[in-house]
Amino acid sequence: MIRQRGLLIGFAIFAAYLVAVSATVAFRDGHVRPLYDAFVPPSSYRFVDPPAFFASGNVKPTAISTTVALRSGGSDPFGIATPDGQFVINLGRGAIAPTHGATAVAVQITPVAPNHLPPVPLPLRPNGNAYRVEITYRPHGGTVTHFAKPGTLLLEIPEVGQQLFVSADSSDGWISVPSKVIGPSQLTTTATFAAPGFYLAATNLPELAAPPGHASHVAIALGIATAILATLLFLGAYTVVRKRHHAG
Repeated sequence: MIRQRGLLIGFAIFAAYLVAVSATVAFRDGHVRPLYDAFVPPSSYRFVDPPAFFASGNVKPTAISTTVALRSGGSDPFGIATPDGQFVINLGRGAIAPTHGATAVAVQITPVAPNHLPPVPLPLRPNGNAYRVEITYRPHGGTVTHFAKPGTLLLEIPEVGQQLFVSADSSDGWISVPSKVIGPSQLTTTATFAAPGFYLAATNLPELAAPPGHASHVAIALGIATAILATLLFLGAYTVVRKRHHAG
């Protein structure tokens, strides 16, 4: 009798476990894919316009600006990063040449949604935000289009990928920029910063986002099927125990 009760309790626990799993599958966010949790990039990445897979909890990034003194030998050395640290530029002394009447340069970095820009070359797709770097002379407002001395940039990316592109204007095509990934996570790209413009990383990995409706329907169907299976297992175990009890 004790053995039969133990068997019944064991099947009941197993069935309850399956029911709990099915409920989790059926009612969790359709974008969650447990088998790939280890490959999801840090949730702290901030998208201007997040893909569906990363939309939950996204915090939009903000622009940043600064002013750098301009002397007879050119601009002072400086570095500037977006508030979230996802885009960083550094220029050495004299990187921006002096011009008549200018005493400083204004630098602004603005995160931009890639879908507002020309597409990157196929089969690549955008990897995170694009960043627009604008540098203008002060006080007359002339635009800086190139540097006397190049600097460096660091770009955080949400997914693994090494391609980096630059475009002088939002209507221009993309030009590939030699770059390399650094760090153990392989989610930081570094490159030479040779001119203002739009900078955008790209990857050839498959898109992680799935159609929400389809994902939701599949999850619910799987959850219902698992719940039915759990119920049948429980009833089967209960029937077997009952028969053995009456036979004894």
